[in-house]
Amino acid sequence: MNLHGTQVMMFVAASVLSLAILTTAFTQNGDQELKEGELHVGEGYEFPSVQIAIDSAAEGSTIVVHSGEYHERLFIYRGITLKAAPGESFHLAASSDDPGPPGTRGAALIITSSSPVTINGGTYSYSGGTWNDAAIKIQYGYGHTIQNANIKDSKQGIWVHGGDLRTSLSCGNIRISGNTIQNISGHGIYLQRSYANIYGNTISLCGEGIMVAHGYTSSGGGIWGNEIHNSTVGVFLESDWVPKLDQNTFFDCQWGVYLNDTSSPLTLNNNDYYRCSVGMFYRGSNGPILDQEVYYNCTTALHTGAAGGGKLIVRSCEIYGSEGYSINLTTQIDARGLRVVGAGGTLFKLGNNGDISIHDSYLETSRESLRAIGTGSITMMNTTLSSLSRSFVSEDSVLVELSQCNFTSRENSFVMEGGGSLHSANSDFTSTSGRALKLSNLTRSYLQGGGAFSDGAQVIYLFRCVDFNLNNVKITGSNGAGLFLKESQRVLTSYLRIDGNLSEGIIITGEGQDFLRHTIGETNTFGGKPIYYIYGESGGVFNLTDKGEVIIAGTTDAVIREVGCSPGSTWVLGSQNVTFLNSTLEQGLHTIDSSDINGENLLLRPSSYSGVSLLMENSTLHLFNSTLFEGIGSSETFYLSRSSRAHFYNTTFSGYGYIDSSTLTTYHLIGLKVLFSDDVAAPGVEYLLSLDNSTFRATALFSGTSPPTDENGTAGPWWIPHITYDDSSLTEHLFTITVNATVDRSWQEERSVNTSFDHIEVFRTSDIRAPAIPSGVEAHPVEGGDEILITWKDNEDDTDLYRVYLVGNTLQLLGESTSASFRDVGVENGTSRTYRVSAVDEEGIESDLSPPVTAIARDYVPPERPSSLWVVGYGGINATLLWSESSSEDVVIYRIFVAMGRRGGGGIEGFLLAGETTDNTFEVFDLLPETEYTLTVLAYDEASNPSLPAPMAYITTPDITWPVVSNLTWKVDLYQVTVEWDTDQVTQGTLHLGTSTENMQEYSEEEYSLHHTIFVDRLAHNATYYFWVYSEEPSGNSVADDNGGNFYTFKTPPFEGYLRIEILSSRDGTFITGAAVRASGRSAQMGLTEISPGVYSGTLEPGPWTISVNADGFVSPSPFDVEVKILKWTNLTLNMTPAGPPLCNLSIRIVDKDGRGIEGASLTFEGMEYTSDEDGWVHLGYVPSNATYTLTVEGEGYNKRSVKVEIPYGEEEVEEKITLKKEGGGSLLWLAVLLIALVGALGAVFYMRSRGKGEAKAKERPPEEEPEVKSGKV
Repeated sequence: MNLHGTQVMMFVAASVLSLAILTTAFTQNGDQELKEGELHVGEGYEFPSVQIAIDSAAEGSTIVVHSGEYHERLFIYRGITLKAAPGESFHLAASSDDPGPPGTRGAALIITSSSPVTINGGTYSYSGGTWNDAAIKIQYGYGHTIQNANIKDSKQGIWVHGGDLRTSLSCGNIRISGNTIQNISGHGIYLQRSYANIYGNTISLCGEGIMVAHGYTSSGGGIWGNEIHNSTVGVFLESDWVPKLDQNTFFDCQWGVYLNDTSSPLTLNNNDYYRCSVGMFYRGSNGPILDQEVYYNCTTALHTGAAGGGKLIVRSCEIYGSEGYSINLTTQIDARGLRVVGAGGTLFKLGNNGDISIHDSYLETSRESLRAIGTGSITMMNTTLSSLSRSFVSEDSVLVELSQCNFTSRENSFVMEGGGSLHSANSDFTSTSGRALKLSNLTRSYLQGGGAFSDGAQVIYLFRCVDFNLNNVKITGSNGAGLFLKESQRVLTSYLRIDGNLSEGIIITGEGQDFLRHTIGETNTFGGKPIYYIYGESGGVFNLTDKGEVIIAGTTDAVIREVGCSPGSTWVLGSQNVTFLNSTLEQGLHTIDSSDINGENLLLRPSSYSGVSLLMENSTLHLFNSTLFEGIGSSETFYLSRSSRAHFYNTTFSGYGYIDSSTLTTYHLIGLKVLFSDDVAAPGVEYLLSLDNSTFRATALFSGTSPPTDENGTAGPWWIPHITYDDSSLTEHLFTITVNATVDRSWQEERSVNTSFDHIEVFRTSDIRAPAIPSGVEAHPVEGGDEILITWKDNEDDTDLYRVYLVGNTLQLLGESTSASFRDVGVENGTSRTYRVSAVDEEGIESDLSPPVTAIARDYVPPERPSSLWVVGYGGINATLLWSESSSEDVVIYRIFVAMGRRGGGGIEGFLLAGETTDNTFEVFDLLPETEYTLTVLAYDEASNPSLPAPMAYITTPDITWPVVSNLTWKVDLYQVTVEWDTDQVTQGTLHLGTSTENMQEYSEEEYSLHHTIFVDRLAHNATYYFWVYSEEPSGNSVADDNGGNFYTFKTPPFEGYLRIEILSSRDGTFITGAAVRASGRSAQMGLTEISPGVYSGTLEPGPWTISVNADGFVSPSPFDVEVKILKWTNLTLNMTPAGPPLCNLSIRIVDKDGRGIEGASLTFEGMEYTSDEDGWVHLGYVPSNATYTLTVEGEGYNKRSVKVEIPYGEEEVEEKITLKKEGGGSLLWLAVLLIALVGALGAVFYMRSRGKGEAKAKERPPEEEPEVKSGKV
């Protein structure tokens, strides 16, 4: 062998070695397609790239990422776990410029795997440029988990977008927990058309911490245990229902929770809000349920949009330290266990027909504890409202119902200024400086039980209230009046208790006579003494000793004896000819709109309310032999206003009087008594008494050295004789009484009393009294019309005749009469005339004029009454009446009256006017539920004459407390649904369900209960169902919840399953593309679609299917059966054999030279090694025919041998035999050959040397070929 040959042999060896290495490497890649277990990523680890590790990971593998910053976009499409190495952290800082699989722009990490993926740990950010870029996006699959990750510096944080659940592109049951999300300009977590469990996350510096939009949820979905701070919105829910929003904490957000028109009521439970501008904000028709929520120092804790929303339900929530209105609602609210402490106030904008219900709550504020704007109703029970300002304020007409409530404030405690009604039971009202209750323009109201306390001017203030009932109410205070009635009518009091250091029990002021509704007698007390009412009496004598207060209203011809009022006042309201005898009025006398009030032997002390002993408004008074004490604080002794007249006879004054709006110019001073102090009334003193004004002077009315003395020898008083003064030029007259005393020691002392009088009549000095003013003056039209009869009571004094005056612009004398009547004839029917009457005595002295009386000339015959009355229908608190019309032709109107309870008789005493109409039918509104009523109708003619009442009709109103539906939920399980809801009353539930709103089937419960569950199965596939619920209580009251007329809906899934087949080559494991895959089942056939190389899928009806597969270049397997399950994926893997010539079953027998089988021999075939059995056989299986194969055979103690086997085309089975020779049997031969070769070599050397340096050339002998096996023969 020469040098060139050696080099060739070395090259061949190297080539063979390289080929072997490459072959080995290829074989390994083919065997290990995907890696299982843990795959490590990072510098110095197996994978430098996270995406390469993802592509190399088998289903269920874990990718462990070590510390470092990775700039790539990731795409996870199979179920794996991606986590940070223990104790380490990595940062996936991706952008749109970083490498990544196609379609991954817009996120650092995108998940589309149908199997669950877990992300555990690591930091993720994406610096994209559009709003929908996100750190992590989940676009497909169920059961994915993102936990313990840090999401930051991105447009969106975690975006779960599942599409529509009705398509295969969907995701749900996502778990997002324990993550830190910060500095996100959009949504920290964005859940869209999917459902997830979001808990234990810390979210900050985001636009919205958690956003749920157009989502679908399951009973397991929810948001709980998250901490969200310094974000615009903590949780934003839009048109979605999240089953659970619990135990989250919101710090320093503009809105803690923002509910935007959610499609179903949400329940918020145990969430805490700190320093948020608005704690919880919502708008839309479905109000949330708040349970055990706590708000700390929020500007506004609860707020609704301007358009308002559905009813807000509050249960056991707490609000602390709100700066503004802690509650600012334009919606209804049902609050129980609400606690508000240290807040600015609460504001409820009711809109129209809104309502507020607050039970078992406590509201303590600096401004109004509850301020209501708008109409509606407010119900409070067992609730305390405390304020530094006003505890309750209503500015519009509302119905307020209270039970066992407590109101406390510094200013007016409970204020209703816009009208409406107040129904209070066992509630207390307290004000430290204002009024306990300030009520204006209320109708049909009552205070039942409870009490009121105030240190202000009045405890309870009623202004223009009508039909107000106070029963068993305790009023206490330290100043002013207990009950102040101004321009109020029909105020009913019973068992009223007024106590404390109040100056007045009850003050009544304003025009009108209808102040008190009934005579209550001694059921009301002031300072432990009865408040006595005399109402509507005509005649009668009353002994009123030791009373707390006396109120006389609408009374004529009454005599009051021995009045002893302490600590209250005496009031005369709208009365005539009331006489007081022998009485001490400790808080003075107050007369309003009354005439001919007489007093004799009275002692009047000043009132703490008015400051004077006598207060008169539009009244006339004659006072005899009485004493008036100087007013409080040296004020006037008496005060007259609105053209009042006071006649004083032998009356003692200890001060001066004040007259307002003086109009008359005649004065009569008679019997004025002047008191002297002891130091003036001394013996030997000369006295001069004078009466003086600018135009009149009377001196030496009394003169002497000894003043008059009483029976005890005490000086004074002096009586001023009768003096008459008349000067039409004066409108006010000031009398100055001067006493000059001169003693022997030539010193002078003066005492003076200044007193101003008005409306004091002039008489002749020979007369002491004018005739009495005619009393009991009445004017009535005469039957037949055109004439009015004026009558009065005949005087018993020296009256000679009576004069009748017609009142108009001037006073016109109509005529005189010596009897107690006068006829004004020739008066046109319909004309109103007003008359006054005076009495004239024999000396021509004329009395004052009587109070004016008015009559209209008309026919006063009343019309016939309606003969029949029927209740033709009533529902709830309304009743419809129908009656037969009156037979009288001059009826112009019918008035309807109603009274509580069953009433008999023919009168309407105690009835209330319900309304009037010109028809013969009327509907009565606002009756109380479960109450018996009596109703009647009166006909009125043109002259307003009432008929007798129609026959009484009786009704008892039903229970109208309608049940309320809450907590409506439904759960769809394939093709069956369970609908549940609660009602606040025991009802029987019915479910209306159908695939259209026009055709619904009813499913009803058999029993009555508070919780309702209805189950319906055998629903249609892939169908949209509409439903609503209905509940009815045994009394017939019912409620329906049909989602505001939009009905509730749910969707059943299609009747389908999903099949996925991976087809691979059995030779090298590569995916086979372009295969035809068909599924046959029942009467249907369909092809499967290749969704990725070698992966085929389709949607099939659940059940058995037969699958057939054909692929070019591969042997088709026999059809096989598959069971497809409903709404689930069935995954299969199919290996196909490459196609070629017919296969042949090849077997090799290895034998020795004697034909015996060699056991344990080694045979190498197509790179695979086989071992022979005990008979020397090696079964190689089926191989393609029409091919030549090389086999290498060796055995222990036998020579190695290579043999070629040729298999003809179509040969089905070949059995070949290979013979091996023993080693060592040719040793001598090999030695001989070696010696010959050595000799030859030496000869060659010698030869070459003999030829010098010439090159020997020899023809090489061709190598000996291996024997070839043909046709199955060796």
